[in-house]
Amino acid sequence: MKQTVKKLGLGLLFLGVNFLMGQIPQNYIYTSSGDLQNIENMIVRKDIGGVQIVYNWRALETSKDVYNFSGIEKDLEYLTSLNKKLFIQLQDRFFEPQARYVPDYILKEKEYTGGLVAQYDNPGENKSVGSGWVTQQWNPAVRERYQKLIGALGKRFDGRIQGINLPETSIDIEMKKIKPALAVINIFRLSWII
Repeated sequence: MKQTVKKLGLGLLFLGVNFLMGQIPQNYIYTSSGDLQNIENMIVRKDIGGVQIVYNWRALETSKDVYNFSGIEKDLEYLTSLNKKLFIQLQDRFFEPQARYVPDYILKEKEYTGGLVAQYDNPGENKSVGSGWVTQQWNPAVRERYQKLIGALGKRFDGRIQGINLPETSIDIEMKKIKPALAVINIFRLSWII
């Protein structure tokens, strides 16, 4: 009986240690694709678990249903060689007036209604207002295409990357450009989807 209790105790201790080890937070560096070699001295530090890299929609879907994940593959190969992990941030909002990084078909085809809407950033007192673009995630056609991209990424990189995250969903847009009832209903729905 004593041996059984000891074995059970050791087993629970072993499981507890493994559980705690699996729960240890890790530090990630946040950067854009193409910057990895420039920051290698930071990446290889022992306290860094990996890198979160921003990839925009246009770079990953070059035309409708044509995906180009070569940049991610290259970054993943490089990080794997350093024994580091990759977290993908899929960017669908942009913080510069000229940045409209969604596929051309989203901008041009009628069902996507231009695909983007201008957004404004009020950064605070005594700072100039920023501007940029955000995808119309409340438009079911746009959202469906974005979710299809996420599905393709998941299928391709499942088990090979640490995860995929999306940028913050808070936006400041001119509501006159959106049908008010549609905006309220679909923005509420969007918060539950994402």
